[in-house]
Amino acid sequence: MLQEITARTPKAIITKALYSKLLGLKRNDSEADLGADYLSEDLNHLLNRFILYYGQPAGLSRVEDFKLLRQEFAIALRHRTDQYELCAEVARQALEKGIPYVTFGVSPAARALKQACKEVVVEVNRAKSLSFKSHPQSHSLYWADFDILHDTADLILKYFAKRYPLRILAIYSRRQVHWLKNEQVYSEDVRDFKLSDIDPNLEERSYWQIAR
Repeated sequence: MLQEITARTPKAIITKALYSKLLGLKRNDSEADLGADYLSEDLNHLLNRFILYYGQPAGLSRVEDFKLLRQEFAIALRHRTDQYELCAEVARQALEKGIPYVTFGVSPAARALKQACKEVVVEVNRAKSLSFKSHPQSHSLYWADFDILHDTADLILKYFAKRYPLRILAIYSRRQVHWLKNEQVYSEDVRDFKLSDIDPNLEERSYWQIAR
């Protein structure tokens, strides 16, 4: 499920809203086929067609005006609960009632979106105060305990990678273990995780007895 959510980018959400509008036209025989290509249609082109058919939404004249809203979508989609339908609804409201209607949190959906974003951002900011410890058998591995609820492990680990550029970083969460090695982020269910997943030379038993 997480992979499915992650694949739905902010651009895809807004494109879906634009398609919904464009393909919902009541057409007659004299109207040209819209010919929307779901895989390759350009977002800016779709927006221009939306404006042509439906007029100018308030506070929106170009794709760049979506920047703040798209950032909120990207953050909200990291929430532990599926926020895709909420993002799609906010995108629809932005097109029908204008960008200020949602960016200022006028609608309940927009406020819910901002709350989801806040919960994700708070988790990342809390994690920035983490203190990593070195493994007793390997100074190349640094680890910390932190309960990650949302899809933020990559953001947290990459933040600390700037501080410890030559280290393998691992975070032990309640449900999963996340680690960064060779600029790649990995995750494993805590019930299935073995320390050898990170480094075959590390021994699980001595690690837990000494380090934790």
